[in-house]
Amino acid sequence: MHFCLILLALLSSPAILAHGLIHEQLKSTDQRIAKEPNNAALYVHRGRLYLDDDHTDMAIKDFRRALKIEPSHRAAHYFLGEALLNQQDPVGAERESRAFIAALGEDDNGGLMRGYRLLGHSLMGQKKSLEAAEAYQLTIKHAVEPTPSLYLECAAAYRSADKENLPKALAILDEGIAKLGPLTSLQEAAIEINLQENQVDAGIARLDSLIALGKGTEQWLFRKGDILIKAGRIAEGCQAYKQALAAISAVSVKRKTVSLDKLKQSVESALAGNDNDNCR
Repeated sequence: MHFCLILLALLSSPAILAHGLIHEQLKSTDQRIAKEPNNAALYVHRGRLYLDDDHTDMAIKDFRRALKIEPSHRAAHYFLGEALLNQQDPVGAERESRAFIAALGEDDNGGLMRGYRLLGHSLMGQKKSLEAAEAYQLTIKHAVEPTPSLYLECAAAYRSADKENLPKALAILDEGIAKLGPLTSLQEAAIEINLQENQVDAGIARLDSLIALGKGTEQWLFRKGDILIKAGRIAEGCQAYKQALAAISAVSVKRKTVSLDKLKQSVESALAGNDNDNCR
């Protein structure tokens, strides 16, 4: 069976997902291991059950037993890496993730995607941000359907490396936007980088694209006002605040919420706090 199918079966096993069956499954697996003490797959299976039952130490022992029996067991390397990372051992997790990746074929995109993501997490745990970003880029490369979180993780790694890598962080977010559309999470992260780079107009342009979508318009207009005020563009900022108030007023009574009321108070407070003719 193709490795990805095996890995998927392990991840989605009803015994793993149904907590009430874990102890029953553990007992059954113990019995099978007693009959087949050299079956590496059984130790991996029991290790996964232990993980789901919050017995990480015992899970790690089982994954290591599996690798002692079968040193090239890919799933054992992967799950051991995950368990070690959960135990705050990113160095060990890096070792296992690299062993897992090395054991995969070039066309095993599902496995490579998981492996490089685990490697990225392991490297971030060691504050090796730039290396982690490169691992996350390979994660995206091998993802058949990349999710927003993959782009966000990669951008965050580049961003935490140093200021010189902010353009790379922005580029990976724009790549995600081009692939997945102008998702709020990706645009918000990009706006933060624009502002960090003092690219106010670029950030405002992104906000305007979100406003144009017609979802959360009130909040985005308030955010636009804040950015412009901080940039010293008081007249434009107050205009955005007023547009936010108008958008809030246009919301039907049925749609009004406590959070919308709080937003209105924040906008009114922001306007009152600016001694400028444009804010009155």
